[in-house]
Amino acid sequence: MSINKFFTIIVFSIMLLGCNVGSRVQGVWYGVATDTQGSSTEAVMFINEKGEIFISLRNGVSLTADGYYQNENEVTNLYGRGVSNFQSLDLVNINKEVNIELTGQLGAQEGSVELLVDKEKLYALSLSSSSEEPIAEQKQFTGTWPMPVS
Repeated sequence: MSINKFFTIIVFSIMLLGCNVGSRVQGVWYGVATDTQGSSTEAVMFINEKGEIFISLRNGVSLTADGYYQNENEVTNLYGRGVSNFQSLDLVNINKEVNIELTGQLGAQEGSVELLVDKEKLYALSLSSSSEEPIAEQKQFTGTWPMPVS
């Protein structure tokens, strides 16, 4: 087993011990995604009761990830590895060649998340929780979502 695989297993094991989805992160988050060149687009993030994360950007980029959460005093730390259509020729197809990660913090009403591709920051998301539906069901959230690849 390579040192990178060993390290990844250790990190995920530690993260899973402190993970708690918690009702404060579930629901719909709205905001803006800003890329590394400073261009902005609307962003929506949905976290369901299982902790799965779905992100959709107005420019057509979408992401599906299993989230890992750790609650601290006022924030919930978030980490996820997912699949995306980023740089796909067809925006509804998953690009399996791209390694997507997301990391960030979610508070009671506001959050910030970074999308990374191959460890390089792609987008910074500044988000607000939907106060009208703090806990939403996925069927209430409109959009097209890719299914995670096993």
